[in-house]
Amino acid sequence: MIKKLTWDSEFFNLQVGEYALSESEEEVCPAGFDVIYVKGQNGIENDLLGYTKTFEETKVVYSKNLQNTALDDSAIVPFDLDRFNIEVLYDLAYVSGEQSRFNLDVRFGREQFERLYRQWVDNSVNKTYADGVYVYLEQEQIIGMITYAIDDNQGKVGLLAVSKDYQGKGIGQKLVQFVEAILSEEGIKSTEIPTQLSNVGACRFYEKLGYTVKEKINIKHYWKNDTI
Repeated sequence: MIKKLTWDSEFFNLQVGEYALSESEEEVCPAGFDVIYVKGQNGIENDLLGYTKTFEETKVVYSKNLQNTALDDSAIVPFDLDRFNIEVLYDLAYVSGEQSRFNLDVRFGREQFERLYRQWVDNSVNKTYADGVYVYLEQEQIIGMITYAIDDNQGKVGLLAVSKDYQGKGIGQKLVQFVEAILSEEGIKSTEIPTQLSNVGACRFYEKLGYTVKEKINIKHYWKNDTI
């Protein structure tokens, strides 16, 4: 059965559905949807009549058991709307989402991708999506950001990005370890970070920090032929 995704439908002004795929699934009727996200634990192929597959990825969720650690880094501070320009966070969010399926599926388009990630930043700053938003400063200039949430005693990193001019200097590692320390202080025992299997650099980065693969999810986008 295809489930309608209300938030996505309203945001993109499309009829968006999600189909959880399994080996035992029979043929489904996708009528009425403009785009369908097909998700499963494996790469089962399942063409949808009247639809064209425009994108496919494997989402990887990394996890790590946290130790009781403390980290004091004066360069990392909470984001404050009265102190900083949120446009800087938007630009960093675009960097964070370069490998996002909403950026790589050209059917959504760059404008929709950027609008989505601006909304993600807004909802993180106003604490709808995140419990904390921290930035890394160099001479009062924001050059990195990280957001995190706590859900059912589980830490989850949302957006993580470092300005392209400052990558490779250990800033991303400091941001992740800073959030790990915050979560540990709050009694959280583990945290998760999602990325894409194709994002080899990110996968190696998390593995270097002691993260292991918890889950892999195959995701495909199918667009109705008359909307392509």
